[in-house]
Amino acid sequence: TDYLAIDIDFDKILSLDEGEFDRDSIQINSQTYHLTTYHNSQIIYLELENLIVVENRSSYHYDSEQLLYTKSIEDNWTLLINSIKGLIGYDRVMIYQFLEDNSGVVVAENVDAGMDSYLGLRFPEFEIPKQARLLYIKKKSRMVADIDEERIGVISRDNKPVDLTYTSIRAFSSAHLEYLRNAKAFGSFSVSIVINDRLWGLVACQNSTPKYIPNQVRLQAEL
Repeated sequence: TDYLAIDIDFDKILSLDEGEFDRDSIQINSQTYHLTTYHNSQIIYLELENLIVVENRSSYHYDSEQLLYTKSIEDNWTLLINSIKGLIGYDRVMIYQFLEDNSGVVVAENVDAGMDSYLGLRFPEFEIPKQARLLYIKKKSRMVADIDEERIGVISRDNKPVDLTYTSIRAFSSAHLEYLRNAKAFGSFSVSIVINDRLWGLVACQNSTPKYIPNQVRLQAEL
């Protein structure tokens, strides 16, 4: 196995709050990667993704000030999902609200023509169990670009379980992957809606074909 030396300022990373990220870029064999660094339980994590240059940045931007002038909750959700759909290009973007019994309902949706609508559909609590909801509070966004893509093993210096709570691109559980396949969704991206430290709901995005969202575009969608 070949090892790569990466210069990391450990003091800087450990000075961050748990769950905060340091973002940079790095070159490996003439290929540029996004480097996301963070710590959790005194372990430092490095995530590398191929850098995809977003050539037309204007198409990945919307005026968030519009949200200040919406006249109803419905208008707010419509603007939000339309903006995120424009950013990421997925063919289904939904607002999924958790109810008091932890079941959920789709309260807003922007879906491409010819696809089934999920608007108003109710989902039982076990669709997004408690453990997953707790993760969505700690880590605000997650993406799986291709649910059938080969999983990449985590490399660790110590032979110990690795906590992937704050990982942006971790693989989904087998149960959630089965749910996505049943929904004919092969790319998935979600952003948490957290109000007063409580998980109110999700912006849930699905695509009928695999689709990678560049790191900088995911950050804009999360914002």
